[in-house]
Amino acid sequence: MTPILKPGAVPLMVLALGTPTAAIGDVLFEEGFSSGIGAFNATGRVSSGGGSVTLRGGYSPGSLVSPDIDVAGYSNLQLAVSRQTRRLDAGESGRIEVAINGGPFQTIEASNNVSGSAVFPLEPGAERLAIRFSTDASSYFESYAIADVRVEGDGGGASPQPEPDPEPEPEPPAPDPGPGNGQSEFWELSGNLGTHDPTIARENGIWYEFQTGPGIYRKISYDGGRFWEPLPSVFGSGLWWWRNYVPGQQGNDVWAPDVKAYNGRVWMYYAVSTFGSNQSVIGLASSPSLAADNWRDEGAVLSSTTADNFNALDPDLVIDANNEPWLTFGSFWSGIKLVKLNPSTMKPTGRHYSLANRSGGIEAPTIVHRNGYYYLFVSVGKCCEGVNSTYRILYGRSRNVTGPYVDRSGRDMMNGGGSLLDGGNDRWVGPGGQDIAGTSVIARHAYDASDNGNAKLLINNLVWTDDGWPSY
Repeated sequence: MTPILKPGAVPLMVLALGTPTAAIGDVLFEEGFSSGIGAFNATGRVSSGGGSVTLRGGYSPGSLVSPDIDVAGYSNLQLAVSRQTRRLDAGESGRIEVAINGGPFQTIEASNNVSGSAVFPLEPGAERLAIRFSTDASSYFESYAIADVRVEGDGGGASPQPEPDPEPEPEPPAPDPGPGNGQSEFWELSGNLGTHDPTIARENGIWYEFQTGPGIYRKISYDGGRFWEPLPSVFGSGLWWWRNYVPGQQGNDVWAPDVKAYNGRVWMYYAVSTFGSNQSVIGLASSPSLAADNWRDEGAVLSSTTADNFNALDPDLVIDANNEPWLTFGSFWSGIKLVKLNPSTMKPTGRHYSLANRSGGIEAPTIVHRNGYYYLFVSVGKCCEGVNSTYRILYGRSRNVTGPYVDRSGRDMMNGGGSLLDGGNDRWVGPGGQDIAGTSVIARHAYDASDNGNAKLLINNLVWTDDGWPSY
């Protein structure tokens, strides 16, 4: 889309960043960045000052996303913005994108050489929109700066400002999209979907996904969790201490992360291991928020060796009804375990509790609390063999976080119990490695029989029966 200068505006090359343009109609949204990033949400390398925000390149390039803006009933919608690129090379860009009515972001400008103010016409008939600024530069010293963002329109009876959320989420927001009521829905996903062992979390309307992969691979979705884009790995170069615990680690491969907000920080537990061995370690990292992307290495949490009868794998942070933290973990060997965490260090204190065991393999525990019950979800069977995988998801529940967990027939999960939640189908084979956001959304991987058995991300709404059992 070609930028349109307002009547009387001078050419772009003589306008300085931050020079305001005269309003042509009602101002529906305005941000001058006089107090940081204002109403926007930031990811990656983002800094503010002097009435502008700078998005830097390199590891974790900067991105800035507006809240939803109510534009219902207005015509001649336009986006006015001042922007400036610095040192961007050919093939790199500062990018402006707009999402209309909750749809995917569409590019309205991508350039490596712009400076000054411009006005962009927006799609007529929109009811709400969101704006995203980003850069794909390769160096920290390459940047894209934004100032004086304004959305304008003529007439209409809509509110001139985007309506605030009726119940703003705390900082960092708890990654729970809802209470788990309503209709089951298989989310239609697109973008970067290759996945093993996903964990998902939502913060300020933006979804984040972390998964097994080099340095903890991850993705982001700006459109409600439907379209997924890759992000740089959390620890792309690895951490020096991993091989002290697992000398045979392949590359920087890290397994089965879990991400949750607790007590004002976001905590990420993850595992380092090798196939078929319980020489494993669970590590911990934390960040002020998902958007801040400032991960601090918190070191090792617990480990296992070949002399142990358990496996320090597949960690999941559990917050009980008293707001106390626990960690559940385990894979094969003697099954699923639980240990209390010190809320100051978020590391174990006290004994290991046994929650579930099963011949043929059991792993990937996830525990959520809902209406007086703790629900334990596990993956059983054989993973990681494409369409020959026999993975499936089972569950049970308990009145106490430490168990006993029983299935719908009353069978204890320590004795092979577990009700089937997802056994796959003709296309999606071997579902497992699940994670639950709050109590209402479940993510897992499965092998796509229509695409050579490649492992992909699946997300569903999780609904609950009247007598308190989970279902799709």
